[in-house]
Amino acid sequence: MVSSVTNSGIENQLDNLLRAFVKEKLELIMREELENFFGVSIVSWTHFS
Repeated sequence: MVSSVTNSGIENQLDNLLRAFVKEKLELIMREELENFFGVSIVSWTHFS
């Protein structure tokens, strides 16, 4: 039974890490696409969170 709880904890940690990684990469892509579209750097005035 202990291994089930541990596995669940590890699964939750991996899930959170993966979600954070994908979110960060999607935000980076969105930022780059907006910069390309508008032709300006938006990093200084826009923060995605």
